[in-house]
Amino acid sequence: MDPREQSKIYNGASDAWSRPVLMKKGRPGQEITCISDPWHGDTLRAVLFRETTTLGVRGYLVEKWQLQREWVTVDVAGSAVRLKVGRLGGEVTLFHCLEWFHDEKGMRLLIAHEDTHAWHEISLGAAPPEDDAAWLAFYEGTAITATRAVVPGRPEEEYFWYGHGGFAEWLPWCEEHRGDLLARFAADLDDPAAVETWFGAGLVDNRWRVGYYVADQLVRQLDRPLPELVRMSVEQARAAIRDALED
Repeated sequence: MDPREQSKIYNGASDAWSRPVLMKKGRPGQEITCISDPWHGDTLRAVLFRETTTLGVRGYLVEKWQLQREWVTVDVAGSAVRLKVGRLGGEVTLFHCLEWFHDEKGMRLLIAHEDTHAWHEISLGAAPPEDDAAWLAFYEGTAITATRAVVPGRPEEEYFWYGHGGFAEWLPWCEEHRGDLLARFAADLDDPAAVETWFGAGLVDNRWRVGYYVADQLVRQLDRPLPELVRMSVEQARAAIRDALED
């Protein structure tokens, strides 16, 4: 499957995954599973029929039980870290995002990044929009810029991956395709799936989190001091990103 079409499945689904299978007569294949709200079913089926070799798609209704969720600030190694918490009957059962804490050096980068988001939201006086790709590019790019200032001198890829290994080729690839990525991001700005494609579980040419590279490039292009960036309203930030993409 073309990675761009694969990202459409991820964007339309609550979750999606594939696994290798051995079919009749020893034929190798891939089993693709998608979980989505019922109203996305037709779209997902169309992508599967159009972009894979399958002749049939099975679908069935299931029930979903979801934990009560909220954002909290916890102390991690003496630093305040913002995490998503799941509760069952009022009791904490899950801390989401702890998987990003890899080692002490990477933890410092992640804490600086997330603390910038907290500083940013305090300055805004309200929770920012979560479904606006232009705003999210500004929001994440500002956090990356602040992290470089707070924790300078780290290898450049660590400002995106917080010390996790296995991504040595990610940044060189992004840099090689910088112009194309900026153009594609500009074209996707008004697509409802853009946030998930560029900043969520979606893939861009089979690569994850490419939106963070784009966000960093755009905020660098604005060339403004951090305090000024943080004081910008959502509307001002959104307009600045759109203007930067037109340059």
